[in-house]
Amino acid sequence: MNNEPFPPSSWQPKLPVQKIMAYLAIAAISVLFVTLTMAYKIQSQHWHWETFPFPKIFFATTFAIIVSSYTMQATVKAFKRSDTLSFQQLLGATIVLGALFMLGQVAGWYNLHKNGIFFDGKLDGAYLYLLSGLHVLHLLVGWLLLIYLLQKNYRIAHQPTEMVLFYNEPIQLTRVEIIAIYWHFVDILWLYLLFFLLLNHT
Repeated sequence: MNNEPFPPSSWQPKLPVQKIMAYLAIAAISVLFVTLTMAYKIQSQHWHWETFPFPKIFFATTFAIIVSSYTMQATVKAFKRSDTLSFQQLLGATIVLGALFMLGQVAGWYNLHKNGIFFDGKLDGAYLYLLSGLHVLHLLVGWLLLIYLLQKNYRIAHQPTEMVLFYNEPIQLTRVEIIAIYWHFVDILWLYLLFFLLLNHT
């Protein structure tokens, strides 16, 4: 007979601690951007909006980030199959698409600057820089994690024992899934920001 008041398993969280922390971080980032967009909406009632062309390259970067979400999900599936080649190729594709997105955002800021819209100028343009810039910073975190993951995989590519451990340790799968969750989140976050800016831009 078990004299313990509760079986040990009852104390085990349903989600790994790492995933719980990741979801908490995502919740905090969501609150930040919702707060900023609410402030944008409130402030817009008190200034005269300056008409300026919305950077068209932002639509191209949106396509890149949507495709990157697909390649990231395929990367997770390749990891679960222990398919090293596909894992490396898909992860590399996600990294390239992420880089294209960030470069496209920089090109969009340059376009704004050419049209006389500056970060320290009118508040409508300043908010556009702020929201898109903060998003790029958060995406950069995920992008650097992807690079680290790819470098690690290449580093152990010729070490059979290390490769077996890499693909079979539950903690490694958890890490890959967390990075994928975060990547999907920043993708969805950009779609939210894009639609918000388009709806509120005049």
